[in-house]
Amino acid sequence: MAKKRAADGPKKTQTKSRGSTRSGSSSSSALVKEINGLMEQMEEAGLNFLKQQAEVILYTTQFEEARQKTMKALADFRATQPAPVAPDEVAIKQTGENSFVITANGRRVFFNRTEMRELTRICHASADGSDAAPRLYRWFERERKDFLIDTGIGNSRNPALPRFHAKIVSTYKVAEQ
Repeated sequence: MAKKRAADGPKKTQTKSRGSTRSGSSSSSALVKEINGLMEQMEEAGLNFLKQQAEVILYTTQFEEARQKTMKALADFRATQPAPVAPDEVAIKQTGENSFVITANGRRVFFNRTEMRELTRICHASADGSDAAPRLYRWFERERKDFLIDTGIGNSRNPALPRFHAKIVSTYKVAEQ
């Protein structure tokens, strides 16, 4: 298949400059004909190198397409996630009619409506965050020790408890019964 060119020198071919662009199937078929003409002049070692380069180009193209798909999927996933809460912030989000997620010290814990009503009652009955902190701590210790363990709240002086009080008081009212 590969023939060495005779003593009259290599055959000259016309190629477009690097800056030109080709589009459409007629351009592609012309380019394929041009490459085939060049390959007829190459020896086997050159053809092997050309084959390896074509495989590298195809692999790189496929890799880049897969990377782009992954990046788009990651961006789509991140767009559906809630904004992160700073480790020292307290956030409360209602996730259903009877369920809430409280995030404190970077950890999320689920609560039901009855528990949230009781916490709201405790917070509104307190004068301020420092008054509420020991009350909240005792309630969590008695009713939801898992919250204290998961969030790392080890005592009633933890700064998350006054922040929790402030969030509850500013967001929720005591339910009429």
